[in-house]
Amino acid sequence: MRTNRLGLVIALGLLFVLPTKAYADGDIFADLTLEAALAKAGETDKMVVIDFFATWCGPCKMMDKETWPHKDVVAWVEKNAILIKVDVDKEEAVAKEFNITAMPTVVFLKADKSEISRFVDAYSAAQFVSFANKVLSGDAPPPGGASSGGDFSSRGRNAPASQGAVAKIPTMGGLSSDKAYLRWIAMFALAAVVCVSCFKNPKRSHNN
Repeated sequence: MRTNRLGLVIALGLLFVLPTKAYADGDIFADLTLEAALAKAGETDKMVVIDFFATWCGPCKMMDKETWPHKDVVAWVEKNAILIKVDVDKEEAVAKEFNITAMPTVVFLKADKSEISRFVDAYSAAQFVSFANKVLSGDAPPPGGASSGGDFSSRGRNAPASQGAVAKIPTMGGLSSDKAYLRWIAMFALAAVVCVSCFKNPKRSHNN
């Protein structure tokens, strides 16, 4: 029984520790670098929208599943923007350039790379389209006034996209985001040790 419980703890822990692919099912993301996307935006008179994400970011996966594939979002993007993804762990320089500290962060740019607006949140399809239309009309918050619907830590990992959620970039004594995985592994190992000690010798506890 103790072995089964330990196996369950390990399996659940790996879901949060191991990176997974976080791309949307809908094929609306252009396979372009930022510079190439800006160039294409200039040629097509569109804006560039960047989805800053991380493979370990739960709210990012919510948007990948519920928001980006939605037909209204796809229609808006195809008409108005070049949409690209930037993995903050793999493209640290780009993330630093745009001062990304939480995911998902969605940034709207002109073709000359000047920022129009951004939001830091897990938006539903309706929320995204509403915000994106405000960007088009000039009513969205200016750079520095990022829109955010909530904090990931207060809403929890399983908060639906419509309620808002963000995931902060983990840091540990100045470690880079790549090395930050060590923090998660250490936390999981500690949790596993605690669980093992809780389940250890249950029969003896009853006898006493």
